[in-house]
Parts: sequence; C-alpha cells; structure tokens
Amino acid sequence: MERKKRSTKTFISVFLVLIFFMVLMAAFALDPVIRLSELQKKKADLEKELSSAEVESERLMLEVEKYKSARYLEIEARKRFGLVMPGESAFVLIKDDSSEVD
Repeated sequence: MERKKRSTKTFISVFLVLIFFMVLMAAFALDPVIRLSELQKKKADLEKELSSAEVESERLMLEVEKYKSARYLEIEARKRFGLVMPGESAFVLIKDDSSEVD
C-alpha cells in the first residue's frame, strides 16, 4: 500500500513537472508567433501609408506640371494682371456705385 502511494506521488510529481515544462515551452514557442503577427500588421500599415504617400506624390507632381505649363501661365497672367495677347482688346468693367435717387 505504501509503495502504491509513493508511486502515485511520484507519478503526480513527474506529471506536474512535465506539464510545467510543456507550458514553458509553449510560451517560448508562442512568443515568436505573436511577434511575427505584430510585425506583419505593422508592415501592412506601413505599406498602406507608403501607397497613400505615393498617390499624394503623384498628385503633387501633376500639380507642379500644371503650374509649369504655358497654358496655365497664360491664364494666370490674364486673370491676375489683365494681360492680353497681341491683337486682342481688353475691356475693363467699372461698377457704377453712384446711383443717386432724387
């Protein structure tokens, strides 16, 4: 009977030690998996940010090209400075604020 109790205690002790080491090994095995998952999410976020920055860069490049074009410069010169091309006539409209009522 004594031998059976000792054998059971030894079995439980060995079993608990094995469970402890298995849990410990699982923790060490899961750490890289969790880290990999975090890094993959960060990579996806950075790729999304990069894509957005590339779209914005393309938009700005097109805007710069627009500002460099002769057509844009002509339109702005006409609008801001009232310039006209040779052979054209410019008209200036004056608003009449002197509406006197008798």
